[in-house]
Amino acid sequence: MIEDFLPNKVLADKQSSLMRTFLSTSLLEILDYSSDFLDQKTVKNCREKIELLIGSNKISGFLYAINLQLIKAIKDNNKESISLWFNYINSTNLSCDFNKIILLNEVQDPHKQNLLINTNAIENIDLEREFRDHSQISCETVKKNIDNAFKLVQKVDDSFYNEIQLFIKEILISKKMPPVQGSSTDIFGAIYFNYEVISSNVIDAFERLTHECAHLYLYTIYFEDDLIKNDPSEKYFHALRKDPRPLISVYHACFVLGRMVFLLHKLIEKVQKKDIILFFHDNVHAEALFFKYKQDLEKSIQELDKHAQYTKQGEALIKSIRKMLTNINN
Repeated sequence: MIEDFLPNKVLADKQSSLMRTFLSTSLLEILDYSSDFLDQKTVKNCREKIELLIGSNKISGFLYAINLQLIKAIKDNNKESISLWFNYINSTNLSCDFNKIILLNEVQDPHKQNLLINTNAIENIDLEREFRDHSQISCETVKKNIDNAFKLVQKVDDSFYNEIQLFIKEILISKKMPPVQGSSTDIFGAIYFNYEVISSNVIDAFERLTHECAHLYLYTIYFEDDLIKNDPSEKYFHALRKDPRPLISVYHACFVLGRMVFLLHKLIEKVQKKDIILFFHDNVHAEALFFKYKQDLEKSIQELDKHAQYTKQGEALIKSIRKMLTNINN
């Protein structure tokens, strides 16, 4: 059982391995099931490629999305779709190192467009319109901001940086307004942002990258444990969403806010000790976010405690968040 909500390299490696094992098992079982109607060279090449990708931990989030499409095709007994996706795996580079930036309006591959639209991986974005819009936006500002944010994370807490390197493979950038950001198990390892919110300043990029990485890590825990026993039909408000959401969404908010409070508090301490130098406006912004998120976290924990029926794992993580809050308040 994972008892601490903060990053831990050994546990992060274990959880990352868990997701890769799930993906490998699913893809290879579907490949075996389909081997009687697929070209045998394609079967051989796909098997070798999948095993190599899984072993390298350089997996594009698109491979998780392809797996979902293959599962759907199996349920529908759609041999044409199964063949299409295994041929695509065979012919496409689905290896991805840490922190690859992709502008959505530059995604010309129709199969990747199909994956993004049909896996519901990205919310609140008119993707078809985005793919049609080829007007230029500068990637340099985004790259610089993200690079500076990663360097800042590493200076503040190396364990957070190591976890980001392990879990975030692709960063998808959208032009759409209003600001959006998110992540999904549908395309695990990829996170997405509106161009404006990730290019505005280093503190926002610092906060948003570590925010989405926290979601990715919690997804891996939720993959093995429900965390709470409440019926998904029960819906409640929490600090990060305006609409009522299932209680697991409130749990996600507590987990993410807990990490942000811890990391921002540590950043502010290092700035005060002059271990880290920030521009005045960035320092003010970091302090404002810290106090806001701490207040939001306290309210969210109260809401969760009022309604949640925790599993042992779920209660252990919330207990460690409460302990962190107590230490900060003292």
